[in-house]
Amino acid sequence: MNVLMSKKEEYKIRTKLVSENIRRVLFTALICSVLVPVMLLINKFSASEFAGVTKGMLTVAEIFSAAVLIMSYYSLRTHDIKLSTVVYRSYWFIFEAIGFVINYSDRVSGSGFSFYPVMAVALFLVPAMTFTDQLYHIVILAVYTVFMSIKFEVHPNEIFNMIALCGALIGISRLMFMRQTEIMVMKEREREQKDNESIDPLTGLLNRRGLEKCVEEEMRDCIMSRRRTSILMIDIDCMTQYNDSFGYERGDDCIRQVSEVIRQVILRNTDTICRLDGGRFIVFMEGGSDMEPVSLAEKLRSNIERKRIPHGRRASNPFVTVSIGVASCIPKYESSFTEMYDEAEDALFEAKERGRNVTVYDEQVYGAYVGRTAN
Repeated sequence: MNVLMSKKEEYKIRTKLVSENIRRVLFTALICSVLVPVMLLINKFSASEFAGVTKGMLTVAEIFSAAVLIMSYYSLRTHDIKLSTVVYRSYWFIFEAIGFVINYSDRVSGSGFSFYPVMAVALFLVPAMTFTDQLYHIVILAVYTVFMSIKFEVHPNEIFNMIALCGALIGISRLMFMRQTEIMVMKEREREQKDNESIDPLTGLLNRRGLEKCVEEEMRDCIMSRRRTSILMIDIDCMTQYNDSFGYERGDDCIRQVSEVIRQVILRNTDTICRLDGGRFIVFMEGGSDMEPVSLAEKLRSNIERKRIPHGRRASNPFVTVSIGVASCIPKYESSFTEMYDEAEDALFEAKERGRNVTVYDEQVYGAYVGRTAN
């Protein structure tokens, strides 16, 4: 392999290769399930004494191909990697064994090795084999070749041709595996790079860029389905004073603690959490009732207050608190998010004006310091 991979990357690539191989097995099994009946029809007119054996093996191959077709389709639908691995390995080994038996009967009846190269092509060009898989097949091919050579006293030239053909096919399979692995590694790294560009390194939440990408897709669905959307804009109160008192390193730790509380409260997988900048966060919610965002905002605000993170000396509260602005609507246009964002920001500013540590929604104030003015 021409690219160096970490263990994490290697695991992901192996998983993707299993998925790719099971798709190839599905395609091959589909072809075989169509071709085998044709071969059975041709075998029906054969005068060979082993025509019955060939018919039996072809029948087994047809049943096996049909079973593999069903199992491979099921494993693809369920994304079952273990089942996929068992299916694709079993398919190649058992189908190869069937090919050997048919080839043996063909040789006994006086024909050549014509069927064997066809089987080799099917087995080695379809899968992108790992090195371990290839070793197993090389051993099986070597044993079978030696057996056939001793049994039928095959001419050395024919043996050489078989070995050369199989060696070339194994080499092609290996090149396919390496090339496909390299492509997968590059795609995986590109995807991770794009993901990292959308992630806030301090908290592991989405950043502004990640939010915009996520919201762009989700807003379309909400507009089409007439589903309510809401924004919670959260800001740590007096964050500047906190940094002045404890330093930026402690300030980063405070931001991380608040982000963990947000994660613990916002549990639905349809909700998106983002850190905008400094101590400001935003939660984009889908669905729910008109007042559900307020309930979540109040739960979040009170949980952070109860965490009792010590604040700086000049702060209005001895412990860290947050102010939250809430906006909610049933969107009609893609610009609805921008309008809702501005509304949530205005509500947040009002929460600051009302004394901080409160939630403001639709000009209504909820929280501990209702009626107070800012210092």
